[in-house]
Amino acid sequence: MASTQSPPIAPRPPKVVIILADEGQDPTEVAIPWKKFRDGGWEVTFATENGNVARADERLLGSGVFATFLGASKEAAAAYREMADSEAHKNPLAWSMQGFSLVPYDAVLLPGGHDKPIRQYLDSESLHLLLREYWPFVKRSRDAIMNDEPSRVVGAICHGVVALSNATHPPPSGSADPKGPSLLHDVETSTLPYWMEQVAWVASQAWLLGGYYKTYGARRSCASDVSKALNKKDQYKCGPLSQSHKNLTRPFTHVDPNYHYISARFPGDAWLFAEKMMEEVQQCRDNTV
Repeated sequence: MASTQSPPIAPRPPKVVIILADEGQDPTEVAIPWKKFRDGGWEVTFATENGNVARADERLLGSGVFATFLGASKEAAAAYREMADSEAHKNPLAWSMQGFSLVPYDAVLLPGGHDKPIRQYLDSESLHLLLREYWPFVKRSRDAIMNDEPSRVVGAICHGVVALSNATHPPPSGSADPKGPSLLHDVETSTLPYWMEQVAWVASQAWLLGGYYKTYGARRSCASDVSKALNKKDQYKCGPLSQSHKNLTRPFTHVDPNYHYISARFPGDAWLFAEKMMEEVQQCRDNTV
C-alpha cells in the first residue's frame, strides 16, 4: 500500500538585501558575495535610496594600468557584469519608500567603496533608522519577547562598516541628545585599516586622483571614524599585522561574539566574508548561536 505521508516541505531559501549607493561602490565587495549567495540558492534583493539602478566605481572596472593594480580582478569584474545584468540588480527597491523594512530579510549586506558618492548611503539617516530597527534581531542572546523570531545577520565590509558606526541606538530616557550611542558601541568590528587606505591613496597619486581614496577628506580615515564609535579600543580588529606580505594580505574577517555580525577590511576579503555570512545565516536557521 502506497504511503499517504506528505513529503517534507523544503525550507525557503535565505533572503538577503544588498544596500547600495547610486554609484561608487566597490565592484568586488558587491559582486563576489552576490555570486556566492546566488550560487547558494539565496534570494537576493538590492536596495538603493530611491530605487535607482546602482553603478559601481567605473575606475575599478577598467582595463588600464590603474584597474590592473587597484581595481577588480578578472573574476570579480566578470561577476559584476553578470550581477549588473540580473533582474534583481536592474529592479532595486527604494529604502526611503514608506513601509520599507529590513526586518523581512535574513541578512543585510553593507558593501564598501571609497569615492565620494558612496557617502549617499553611509550618511543616510533614513537607512540608519532602518538599521536601528533591524539591529535587535542581530543579537545572539535576545529579549524573551523576540525569541520566536529567528535571528538575523549583518555583514559589512570596508567602508560599509561606516554606515553601522553612523547609525545609533535610541537615546536613553530623559536624555537631551536626540541620538544614543552607535550601533557598534559594544561590538567588535573590522574595517579598512588606516595603513591600507594610505597605501591605496599614495598609489593613486600616480594618476593624479587627489582625494579619490579619502571619502571624508584628508583629515579622516575609515578606521578612525569607526573607532570613535566603539566603547573600547580593543573592539577594533585591524587584521594581521606582520612583516610577511603573505600574512598582511591573506583574507581576514571578524565575527562578533555577541552579535550575528561579520566584518571585513577590503576587496581581498570578499570571498571569505561571503562564506562567513552564509555560515552565520545557516546557524540562525539551525537555531544555534
